[in-house]
Amino acid sequence: MIRKPSQIFGSDEVHVWRVSFDLSSPETVATRDVLSADERQRADRYISEEARRRFITARSTLRRILAHYLSADPADIVFAYNRYGRPVVDSPAEKRGVVFNLSHSAERALYAISGGTPVGVDVERMRPLDFTGISKRFFAPSEAATLASLPESDKIDAFYECWTRKEAFVKAQGTGLHLDLNQVVVTLGPGTPPQVVRIRRSEDDVGLWSLHDIDAGEGFKAALAVRSQNVKVIQRDYPADALF
Repeated sequence: MIRKPSQIFGSDEVHVWRVSFDLSSPETVATRDVLSADERQRADRYISEEARRRFITARSTLRRILAHYLSADPADIVFAYNRYGRPVVDSPAEKRGVVFNLSHSAERALYAISGGTPVGVDVERMRPLDFTGISKRFFAPSEAATLASLPESDKIDAFYECWTRKEAFVKAQGTGLHLDLNQVVVTLGPGTPPQVVRIRRSEDDVGLWSLHDIDAGEGFKAALAVRSQNVKVIQRDYPADALF
């Protein structure tokens, strides 16, 4: 029996589902059957077959995971969109309190679900980049300075720690690009606990937020932002872990 959301979530719990996509599987295209008409139209606009498969798989997986929280058929879930384009549950109407966010990079995806607390999640496949140039553009000066001071062997981990923590926080705000990455200052570096240090030009209280590093698997970095300090993060693998 599928339990109601209020029974599924404990006090201040956030569930994070880790998914690995097999985009070569012929079953991927079949999953489009659970998508809405507008989602199928959006999928068909992708020129790249790989991008199309990734969108179909990511969105259908979201529907299947949410179905267990909403006690609904995956195809019956209706999304509404805020003015920044972020999807929220619109139907079933009585389950609008369930909040979710998703992120995917390469074949890895993360889905964060809460009973009402704002959440944001980001996952990135790590690869060598121009860390100095990118950090000067997108990081706060203090973050860029910290990154530059680290040994070369630590820079790739620290860069992606910082990036995913900032991105997760911005996504949790639900305002799209309204808040630039360099306006959010977070911790980074070996042995440094994830934390929002400062939000520049914002009335939001950093004390209301917590950051959490998520195990996204080898070769990936990921982070979760939650508008709560007292939160229990429960991580699961889909579909290996039983849904409740």
